Amino acid sequence: MLSCFRQVKPQDLPGVRADSVELAVKAGIQTMANAPQVGIDTLSGSPEVPPGILHGARVLAVVLHLHEMGYQWIRILPYLSPSGMHWRCAITSRDNMEADGYTLRTERPADGLVVTYSTGAEDRLFDWPDAPTMSVSELAARFLERFPRIAAAGRGQDREYTRWLAAVAGEAEKTSEPRLVYLLADFDLDPEYASRWCPPPA
Repeated sequence: MLSCFRQVKPQDLPGVRADSVELAVKAGIQTMANAPQVGIDTLSGSPEVPPGILHGARVLAVVLHLHEMGYQWIRILPYLSPSGMHWRCAITSRDNMEADGYTLRTERPADGLVVTYSTGAEDRLFDWPDAPTMSVSELAARFLERFPRIAAAGRGQDREYTRWLAAVAGEAEKTSEPRLVYLLADFDLDPEYASRWCPPPA
């Protein structure tokens, strides 16, 4: 039995010291905020990084930037598609999460409380045709504009969650073997992995 995650199938879903970490997060966000599209050279330095990881890292950078703007109650649920071919990330607010920190209360995008990205959409983040040419800060500003209910509920301070999010984003930006963290998959997660990436409670 997993120490942190209950068994949930993705087909049931919609589509160091604390102050040191915070300083690193701020430095990273400020660097990424003015960069146009996160690319292979700026992200990993390796031409072998799969495009899906680059696009997923860009989504995480947007959410991290929102946290720097004061929207630290915005939360994510990263998971794998049933086939395991695509990484998906549901973005919502803290009050739409159960106490475990990763179970959505409302899953329907039509409610305006959750938006989901899939690497199947490639660089068209949130289905925006001009997303590939936008900077992280521009994407964050548009997110607040297009998803007002998440923005309204996402304003608040949660440094513990921001530190966790920074670690998740950092995994996708490693110079060696970058990866996209996921909390749910159509198979049992390794207990050590599950424990390592268990998010803070809501």
